[in-house]
Amino acid sequence: MAELKVRYQDNYITTNSQILAEAVEAGQLKQHDPQLLAIMLVGAVDSLFSHLATSGEVKSFALIPGLVFERLISPLLVGSALGDQETDP
Repeated sequence: MAELKVRYQDNYITTNSQILAEAVEAGQLKQHDPQLLAIMLVGAVDSLFSHLATSGEVKSFALIPGLVFERLISPLLVGSALGDQETDP
């Protein structure tokens, strides 16, 4: 089962990386490493699902796409001031 999950995640990361790279090339997303972002997305979604499944809040699975977009993708959109804010190290 673990091997199947790893294969699925590898395929998912590859597919999302390609989609994100196309969005960068089309000028929709700011320049970034599409593979790294894809890995972050897969990890975030996996963690959110695990958290919601174990917290008993199954009805809130519908929140996942919005949370992921708002927190991870939106700041990378061209024209978004969110991604341009400097943070202290």
